[in-house]
Amino acid sequence: AAMHVVGPACTRQGPKVKRWRPAQPPSQSLAPSQVDFPLATCSFRVQRKGCTRTHAVVAAILGASFPVCNFETFAVSDEFVPFMRSALAYVEGDLALSSYHLRVVPWLGGITGGPGGRQKQRDELRCIFEGQADARSVAAAAAATGFFLFAAGDNSRSRDVPSMTEMDNLDAPISYEDASGRRVEVPEVTVRETIIWGAGADTADNGEDGVTGVRCSFDFQGRPALIVVLAHAAVQGDAVRASAAAACVRRQSELCDETLAAFWRMAARAVVHHGGFEDMRLNAGAFQNVAHLHLKVFVDHEEFVRAWSDHPVLVRLKEARQLRALAVQQQQQGPQQYRQQKPERGKQSKAPIE
Repeated sequence: AAMHVVGPACTRQGPKVKRWRPAQPPSQSLAPSQVDFPLATCSFRVQRKGCTRTHAVVAAILGASFPVCNFETFAVSDEFVPFMRSALAYVEGDLALSSYHLRVVPWLGGITGGPGGRQKQRDELRCIFEGQADARSVAAAAAATGFFLFAAGDNSRSRDVPSMTEMDNLDAPISYEDASGRRVEVPEVTVRETIIWGAGADTADNGEDGVTGVRCSFDFQGRPALIVVLAHAAVQGDAVRASAAAACVRRQSELCDETLAAFWRMAARAVVHHGGFEDMRLNAGAFQNVAHLHLKVFVDHEEFVRAWSDHPVLVRLKEARQLRALAVQQQQQGPQQYRQQKPERGKQSKAPIE
């Protein structure tokens, strides 16, 4: 799609970032880390398909003594939560974005390399680092840490985002509808059966993060990704005790440091298990398809197949996805076939009288 850069939105480098707070702070939340983390940032506005969005790239600035060269190492360090708090302050505070798409992207090849990510978005990311002068400092920082954040937001976007009503009923079959109206039904698979690690896993390996409500599961739609989610009932003690109208945690900023750290440690575990990742995706506000905090970890397709292709639950999820795709295809072809088969008015031949 054609992309037109309108101009800079906000550029900031170094440790000075504003601390973002919700307009109505949750009364029962624990105080998040107060440490501002030094960031390299670049933001600008992009006009595409009749709308203007704010785009930004963000990377951590680390001291020379910090031996980091990839996301999975940094994500399990004590530095990660302060970094993410500062990144959220920049995106939600300085850029004032309430609805946005956040992506974690690996940096490949060190200082002479470039952005990784899924192939179809890699060219766009490369253009940012080559075309935006302020992005050079982000590239240098990303080369040192091995990853960066890409954010794209638009507060004018508005739509109803449904929640998954049985998300915490682990023994219920998969059944939900997303914001696009797509209905996902897998009656022969329960939520618990999809969980690989963490809270609710039907195995002996619940992991240390089981107590925080963090879990990692197969994608309910059978895509080559692992999904990191929070069980709403498990996080009410350290986030807002949600009302009936907002019965789930939807933002990272609602979490205490312990839960935020556990959330990203689980993502790092998924990356290590597959020997790397293509990118990770987390949406906020109207960019969400389902109203709860969740992170999609996309990994190399061949590595995913090697690790999970024979898993019976994944096999059933993929079969259900194929059946849904076939049903949609039949619905789309049905009216067209009917129009082709229906004779034109005035041209019906009269049946002979026998």
